[in-house]
Amino acid sequence: MRKILLQILCFSFIFMGIFIISRFLSLQSLSGENEGSFMVYLYGLGHDMRTFSAAFLPLFLCAILAQFSGLLKKWGGGG
Repeated sequence: MRKILLQILCFSFIFMGIFIISRFLSLQSLSGENEGSFMVYLYGLGHDMRTFSAAFLPLFLCAILAQFSGLLKKWGGGG
């Protein structure tokens, strides 16, 4: 489970880094204003976190449920 959680965290940070870089480059090329740049990054970061939490929720649930497999084998169920 630790490996799965570590992979989820690593991929989340890698994707957030890619999205921050692309957001920075698109903001610089489309608009020369620096006034609202910080708010664009904050709103984008919040949106990215919601996206990642929805995308990785099934993997996280599988990792948590995998911890119960030891209990099922101890009780004689689960094949």
